[in-house]
Amino acid sequence: MTDTKETLSTEDSGAFDFEAHYARAKRIGELLLPFCAGGKVHEWRGHLRSGEDFGGWWSTPEKRLQEIVRESFDFCTILSEKDALAFESAIAGGVLLETPITIPGRRELTCHTCGQYLVLGFNGVGFVVTGEGSPWKPKDKPCPYPDGIITEYELNVPSGKIVVANDLREWFPSEEDYSVNEVIGRHLTTLAYAKVGMAHGYVGNTCPGVFRDGPNFVIGLYRDEVYDEEEKEYHDNPNPCPWGERVAGVCTDLWWFSIADHDEFLRRIEYYSPNADRDNIFRFVDTVDVRPGVYKFRQDHNADHDADTVVLTSFEWVREVDPMKDFVGGEREKDLSATEVLIQQCLSWPSLYLRRDIHDDPERGEGGARWRALTYDEKVRCLARAADSSLCTLSSARDWHENGFPRTNVSEEAKQLAAEFGDIPSFNFETHWYPISAGYGGLCLGAGVRDSYTKDREVVPLSPDFVRLALNICQNAITYGEKPRLNHEVWPPAYEIPYCQERMKLFAQCYHGLRERYPDIVFDPEFDERMRTLDIDAYVDSFDFGPKYPEREDWWSDPITVKTGDFFELDATKLKDGHFCWHPRYMKGWAKKEDAQRYCLHIIGNTLSPMGHLHMKETGCGVRDADATVPLRVVGRVVRGTGDGYNSLELEVAFDYGTKDMRTERWAIRKGDMRAVRQFNDVDEYARLLEECKIEFADAETKVDALVAAKGQ
Repeated sequence: MTDTKETLSTEDSGAFDFEAHYARAKRIGELLLPFCAGGKVHEWRGHLRSGEDFGGWWSTPEKRLQEIVRESFDFCTILSEKDALAFESAIAGGVLLETPITIPGRRELTCHTCGQYLVLGFNGVGFVVTGEGSPWKPKDKPCPYPDGIITEYELNVPSGKIVVANDLREWFPSEEDYSVNEVIGRHLTTLAYAKVGMAHGYVGNTCPGVFRDGPNFVIGLYRDEVYDEEEKEYHDNPNPCPWGERVAGVCTDLWWFSIADHDEFLRRIEYYSPNADRDNIFRFVDTVDVRPGVYKFRQDHNADHDADTVVLTSFEWVREVDPMKDFVGGEREKDLSATEVLIQQCLSWPSLYLRRDIHDDPERGEGGARWRALTYDEKVRCLARAADSSLCTLSSARDWHENGFPRTNVSEEAKQLAAEFGDIPSFNFETHWYPISAGYGGLCLGAGVRDSYTKDREVVPLSPDFVRLALNICQNAITYGEKPRLNHEVWPPAYEIPYCQERMKLFAQCYHGLRERYPDIVFDPEFDERMRTLDIDAYVDSFDFGPKYPEREDWWSDPITVKTGDFFELDATKLKDGHFCWHPRYMKGWAKKEDAQRYCLHIIGNTLSPMGHLHMKETGCGVRDADATVPLRVVGRVVRGTGDGYNSLELEVAFDYGTKDMRTERWAIRKGDMRAVRQFNDVDEYARLLEECKIEFADAETKVDALVAAKGQ
């Protein structure tokens, strides 16, 4: 397979030589590249339909395999000495190994069908899939769908009419939520919506039609014009549509279709959107007469979405009408406890709410098994995280059930786990709560807390169980406080504390609002008695916000001492990388250093907030406008040294030349750009450099004028 017989030498110098390690790993990767010829993987274990889906329109299998090898070995830090020697020996030997050597690292190679990460190995003569999941702890899970997935389900149509649209999920909500990046997630999503009375299938960005094919129906692509590869132009499709009349179409903003019984759709609109403009809704819906009965849908996920004529989904009448299921009646009578709702959230989103090691450990099993693996205290903390999402986040009241809880469905498994757990106890620990805001989220709107801007927002009802949960959250936030965040790139603690105080007072306002709206419900009688007489302003003003963590002391960068009259010179060409960009009058966008015409600095708005917010002027590709870029070499005056770590800004500066905005705006130089800055206090030197930079600025503007003129011709 390869002519090379060399092996890579290693040095034993005592100290670990990172440069030698990187070079060795990269060399191994280069020696493996010839084995990528043709993109051949000798054993797929059924994944990617045994390799048929490897590659894609954007890349060939060979290029994909080469990318994987390069990404795995370039700058590889986890290649052990044992594996390095094994790779070198196997490459030089060129014989089939009984046990393949695992390719290091975790690459984004995923089976498009089952969604599992694939672990690649090298067996001496080529590449093989050796397992699934983590390279360090691979699972033995061959793809259960080596031939792909066909999704089949049924839809009851008692009215004899169906509605066809792109997205009807608003009226057919499902509690099941899956990633639709892979086929298995699309398959499960389709089955989930079938359970709630809607046919919902993935069709990609194809805008398909619905065709009446005799007694049956097809959702498919028939292109009136087809592309001629030889003539490089479009012609009328010489073949007639094979399915008959086109009766509906789908605008695939969502890349899915939605089909439901017409009368059931009307009932859903009446329940979920009683004040909606029904005529406006039906502007985006097609109605088709069909034979009343049950229809069986069949979706082929292997269909070629780029074909000129292809069936994506078909459906046919299979029997008379089934007894109608009262979806709306069941929704009206729904009664969910807070424990059920929060545990369902934990099961649906384990990476958000469960312990990370529990979520990632395949030995823990799935769903309820992972929940049961937690200790009682860990479960309580998980419930607190889920409660934060359910009541504190600003959008948490967006879809609220009239019976007093987030509109959702709860699985039987979650109900069983909730029954085992019991009532949610007091959150007696320090935890983070999303920064609540008056008039937003289930907590504030449930307590009736709004301000002048949100006074017209509708207050949401809370069930007794959710009132207790809301009081529990307020009690925790008031007792333990809102701690400043420990990220100096965002907020130093001194700037954060006023916001923490404001939020604590808002939690107290919510507590009193809840007690006023629900006077018969008390969560903690002792705390409630304390709140009756607590002077919240005095309590919050005297609250100790830290320091609680040793990292707190490391926040403040060493202050830069400057005197009035100090000057600076910035030469951005000395930077290895940074915010290089084109001149905005020539081209909007970032630029490579070698092509750059300007450099982007922070601009401080003339209307500073008390917390010193930066005001960014954005335009095209995220690059600041002309008033937020400067020449590559500039000279100016130092107004003051910031040195407070806020957004890593080190110097506030001003310019005496350049564009109008350069001369009038307030600027800031970041810590990362200080490597290209030279400070000095010689007035004569400043005068000399100022004249030089004025000339350079004028020359640069003249060149840009010429480029703009040439570009316009």
